[in-house]
Amino acid sequence: MNKSELVNAMAEAADISKVAAGRALDGMVNAITNVLGEVKKEEFTKEEKKVTKKGGAKGKKEVQEPQKTETPPLPQVSLVGFGTFYVKKRAARTGRNPKTGEPIDIPEAWVPGFKAGKMLKDAVK
Repeated sequence: MNKSELVNAMAEAADISKVAAGRALDGMVNAITNVLGEVKKEEFTKEEKKVTKKGGAKGKKEVQEPQKTETPPLPQVSLVGFGTFYVKKRAARTGRNPKTGEPIDIPEAWVPGFKAGKMLKDAVK
């Protein structure tokens, strides 16, 4: 099913015009995109431990634990019965250039995720 077929199905199910159904679908997609796009990468990264010298000339090193700060929850949008859209961090990994076979480093990245709700899972069974 593509977008126009979905708009047609929404219009028929809700007994509204196709234009109104299209605006509703666009509004929902924009709202979900805006919420999930608000991830402030700096807020959700782990704080590094700081190593400081203590004891002057002796050069003893001491590891200080980072300040415990409340990190905000990652944004998510839940549609009961349908599912939950969320963001998660994909870890850095090593990949391969398909042309040359040469290993390349792929950095960590924020990616969207979706977990299907019970009603959706039951409908697919």
